[in-house]
Amino acid sequence: MCMICPATGLPAVFVACIGFVDCERRYVAVTILCLTCFINSGHRAGFVVNHIDISPKYVRIRSNFNNIVRKK
Repeated sequence: MCMICPATGLPAVFVACIGFVDCERRYVAVTILCLTCFINSGHRAGFVVNHIDISPKYVRIRSNFNNIVRKK
């Protein structure tokens, strides 16, 4: 749970905070949005690398299986 929360909960909080930013402070909203994208991309890259580390021989099978399960 500790590893999932920063990757999923923090961007959700950032996106919610964008709604409270005034129009005069657009740069703050853009900065928050960039932080959200950065956190999500870092999480996704770490997830993909984990498959390669666990079983390099079967990485294609594991990745395809996860893509099927995640889409349902």
